[in-house]
This record gives sequence, C-alpha cells and structure tokens, in this order.
Amino acid sequence: MMVESALKVATRLEPIPASWQQYLIETCRQNFDWLSQVSELEIQRVQSAAFSGAQVFQLHVPELGQFALRLWPTDAMPPARLTGLHALLRHTQQLGLPVAAPVPVSKRKVAQGTMSCFWIMANSPRLTGSISASIDRLRTNSSGMNTLGREEDFLCQLEPWLKGQPLDANHLDESDATKAMAMLARWHTAASSFAPPPSCQAWFGPSHQGVSPTVLKCLAKLTRQEAGLAHRDAVEHGVGETRLNSFDDFGCLAKLRKLAQLVDGLIPLITRELAPWAHQKIPLTPCWGDFWCQHVLMEHGEVSGLLDATAARTDSVAIDLARFLGSLHIIRPSTRELCFEVYRGVRSFSEIEIRLARVMERVGLLMAGMFWIESLIGKNARDHQSRNLQQWQMISMRLDWLLCRLSLLHAELLENPGLNLR
Repeated sequence: MMVESALKVATRLEPIPASWQQYLIETCRQNFDWLSQVSELEIQRVQSAAFSGAQVFQLHVPELGQFALRLWPTDAMPPARLTGLHALLRHTQQLGLPVAAPVPVSKRKVAQGTMSCFWIMANSPRLTGSISASIDRLRTNSSGMNTLGREEDFLCQLEPWLKGQPLDANHLDESDATKAMAMLARWHTAASSFAPPPSCQAWFGPSHQGVSPTVLKCLAKLTRQEAGLAHRDAVEHGVGETRLNSFDDFGCLAKLRKLAQLVDGLIPLITRELAPWAHQKIPLTPCWGDFWCQHVLMEHGEVSGLLDATAARTDSVAIDLARFLGSLHIIRPSTRELCFEVYRGVRSFSEIEIRLARVMERVGLLMAGMFWIESLIGKNARDHQSRNLQQWQMISMRLDWLLCRLSLLHAELLENPGLNLR
C-alpha cells in the first residue's frame, strides 16, 4: 500500500526557455487581443505533455487573475471535436456548473486563421464549395463564439484557472466521494440538454439509447490482447530493450512482473464479463470521459471545479461513475453503494446502469494495468533516461496502487464468477 500521496510528490518540469516563453506570450496576445492591453504577462509550465498530446501552461494576468493555456498538436484531435467540447463546456458552465469554458479568440485572429486555412485548402482539387464557411463551422462553437486559436504548428485555447486542490485518492472520506458524485450527477443533468452543432454530432450526439462506445473500444482491445503476447513475456522481453534496470531505484521491475501476472490472469475473466454488454442498449448522453479523483477540485469542503474534459463524448454515465470509483485507492462496498445512492438522489440511474458501472470499474482497473506495462516496456515506452527520481517514485506508487486493487479484484472474481450480474 502507498504510504504517501502522489499529490505530495512534486514532479519537476523544465523551465520554459526565455525565447519560447516570449513566443507563448505573443501567441496569447495575437489570439486573445484583450491581452495586448496588459503590459506584463507571466507564464509557467504546469504539465509537460498530457496523454492527449496537449501541453498546459498557467498564465498570470495582473488584476484579472490566472488562466490555463492549452496547446494542442494540430493532429491530436479533430477540430470539430474540440469545438464541440468547448461548446459543451460553455453550455454546462452557463447552467451553473464549475467548469472552465475556453474564452473566445479575437475576431482579427479568426479572420487571419480562416484566410490562411482557405489558401492552403483551396489548392486541393478535392474540395469545392464555400471553404471559408466550412472552416468557420469547424472552429465556432454552438454559442457562435470561436474559442480555438490556430498557429502554424498547434491549436490553442485559453480558459479561466479553477481554484481548489484535487481529491487525494489515498485519504478520501465518504463525504468527499459523495460530494463528487452529486456534482457529477448535476453535470450529467446539465449536459443532457446540450444541442451539439451538426459537425460535432459524431462525438456529442444528443441523448439516445445505444451501446456504449467505451464498452466496444475496451472489448476490442481485450479481445486482441487475449490472442497476443502474454504480458509476463512482454515484460521479460522488453526489460533489456528499455534498460529499465539502469533507472529502477524503487523496485518498479519487480512490481511490473507481479502486475503482468495479475493482468494476464484477469484478461479472460474480464473479457467474459464485458462481452454481453456489446449487445446491450442503454441510455447514452454527453459524459466527462475521464472523471477521476485528481480531476475533481475541492475548496472549503465543497467541489470547486472539474478538470480536463478532453475525453468527453456521448456515452453511458456508468463510464464516469466507474472511472471515479476505480481511481480510489481502496473502496469499501458500502462506499460504492452510497455513491450510487447519492447519484440517484440527483439524477435517475437505472439498475442496468449500476451493473455496467460495476463491470466498467473492473475493466478500467485492468486497462490501467495494461497501460502502465505498455508505457514502461512496450512500443509506447518513453526514454527512461529522461525520468528523474521523483517521476520514478510516482510511477512506483502508481504500480503499488494497481497491485493492491488488482490483487483484490482477482480474488473477488475467482470467488464470485457471476459478479457482474449482482
């Protein structure tokens, strides 16, 4: 078990070079012209690279407060999905939810961006019609506000900085967990009335009955994995290639071996549990997508903000509940049932959705184990020499958490083969 919160282990981020810092400030002023009237702007990096590929910076504007600047690689996400996400955030913010909706870019920058895109795209013989109108539709949200800036190599957005501290999964009491559940139910209620622009309906379609996209995605990955190389073999094969031994000061290799054994044993059990849900239609509505403890901010004992809706899309609300419950270090059955009860006190939540939430909590834990194995020794492994001791400590603590949760899950499934039917 972890004895120290990962939140208390600071990860050093390289300072921003002066030239890059000045470039970012000028980018902000060009895309958000109201910043051109501010003589002094301060910017610092707060996240080097998220899994989505985005980089996040904190921009301090004297007298106006702090903002989050998010830079997206141009190929990280379709612009239509980003503008749909921005529109969804603005919709739920206007209904009183504590989310950070990106602010509009300047009209001057919109015109410049549209023209530059026009000339690039006009050279393609495959495109006809009103190209500038198509660009506007892609980059303007449902409120008629353009909130996505464009530079040569990236897209950018600016949003208010939300106050509060993330929930600590290791020291989370029932009161905080239930407050997070109540806020999630409120957000789902607000999001269910969202009317997405036509260009965004592939990700943010209106509420309807259907099969959960996350269920289908996870089942496809698990099915492929069943037929592939066992994780325990992949670990042994990958250790030499990634030189993990040279940088392992926290016993990560031994933990990875244990994790691989657990993952290999759980894949067939979880796959059998999940398979029937690929044919089960359930209510679908806009969901947060990555609602876990560190994306919930608390201040003065209340939820003060929800962070990072990058993965948001229309899905089953069970996915969000499962993600949150699965992110806790240890969760008692009584706490889980209380969370379901609190959610149902705010928004309807059927028995079939509760069953799916239980299954997807287990699926999420298994997928997390697979992710960390692949990240550390697989094809997605990063350069381990670039990790510092604090980063390795955080990885080690994360592996401890996974080993604890997956060990309990493995024992539970062996004792109760029909667990998903309860």
